[in-house]
Amino acid sequence: MTRVVVFGAGAIGTFLGGVLAHAGHEVTLIGREHAMESLTHAGALHLTDYRGLDIRVPLPELTTSPEALGQAELILLTVKCLGVHEAAQYLRAWAPPTATVLCLQNGLGSEQSLQGLPQTIVRGIFGRILHHKARGTFTVAPKVTSGRNPTPMLPD
Repeated sequence: MTRVVVFGAGAIGTFLGGVLAHAGHEVTLIGREHAMESLTHAGALHLTDYRGLDIRVPLPELTTSPEALGQAELILLTVKCLGVHEAAQYLRAWAPPTATVLCLQNGLGSEQSLQGLPQTIVRGIFGRILHHKARGTFTVAPKVTSGRNPTPMLPD
């Protein structure tokens, strides 16, 4: 069981954290106060996708404090691209140097703000559309391409 901290627990981070919690990992979500309050009111996560996934997951640990980074073995960095520079300061202050940071923004180059950190930095992409339907309910939709310069995706 891996100690996972999701830093920037919006829709994508909460969905990924919920899936990892369902798989048995110890997950903490760090998010904005209103998002953590909304999840607390929901009482559980309801995760669905276009392939038939339909699970309810007990809430992982929820917090607004970056101090929770201190317990992480794996950090999913799911803040917005504009928040990566600030997140790097929190990672430097709180995250163990032995942690791995999986940088998951929908923009290229955001991980450059993480250069010089002692943690291992891995670049990833969440290549799906995610809908936050209601309190605690998150649904992944099929990929969509515009026909203009479609982004190549790995097969499902």
